[in-house]
Amino acid sequence: MAPVASQIRTVPSQLPVTALTDPRVQALARRHLTDLPAAQLAVTIGGCFLLSEDPDLCDIPRLGFSAWLKVTHAAANETEVEAVYVAASIPFNVVEATARAAYRRMAAASAGTKLAVAGMAALVVIGGLWWVRSGRAEKFFERAQPMIRELGQPMGRL
Repeated sequence: MAPVASQIRTVPSQLPVTALTDPRVQALARRHLTDLPAAQLAVTIGGCFLLSEDPDLCDIPRLGFSAWLKVTHAAANETEVEAVYVAASIPFNVVEATARAAYRRMAAASAGTKLAVAGMAALVVIGGLWWVRSGRAEKFFERAQPMIRELGQPMGRL
């Protein structure tokens, strides 16, 4: 995304005549000479919006729009939020598809296989409980916290 222009101090010296004689530019020149380059550039570019919070640029009809600036920022944020949502949902979709496939395979398995898998699952649960109760999980997450924080920084801009 291109950076936002916060100030326009000069415009090209060879502007079209309409940029100098346009009634909107002339109205702004009478009001606030400092904003004249921005108005001239907006009229020269033509079919785009001059997005500004400056009342001198927005009060003149069909020159600048302050409301569209908020809409533009909201749309940019919405796109970024949507991208994070899609990226975050990928692991959940993979887990869901894997669980469905595993369930279908288990449903077709013999009773002995089902018993063996249930025993393995019980061992994993018991091992997980021991890991948490022994305090090893807490130590693990304390050591992993700087890395988790670093990985989360790009998403923290939301």
